[in-house]
Amino acid sequence: MNTDPAVIVSADIRDYFHDQIGSALSKQSVTVDDTTAVYLVNLLTTFLHARALFDDTDDGLQMKPLALHYADAVNAPSVAERGAALRKLGDIALFISGLFADSLNRKLVDIDY
Repeated sequence: MNTDPAVIVSADIRDYFHDQIGSALSKQSVTVDDTTAVYLVNLLTTFLHARALFDDTDDGLQMKPLALHYADAVNAPSVAERGAALRKLGDIALFISGLFADSLNRKLVDIDY
């Protein structure tokens, strides 16, 4: 087995993310339910594609502010659509805060917000 951390040895992206999450949880001495780990793997896999994070606009791909995602949820015509919009809002917020925490700490509104 390759022990060089710079070399990715997994051919499947879900396996790679699963291994990375398991490693991070172990290093932090955190135990989570299997469904939580699967959720995180799915979240990371979803955001491999820019279209999951950005919206098509006349000016190209742009990230919709979280407040507008919340407005979409509040104005959703059904409970199911509201739930889906809130999940998308939470997923995007979790993804951004998890991957870009250092950048957020330099903004007017930081990660604690």
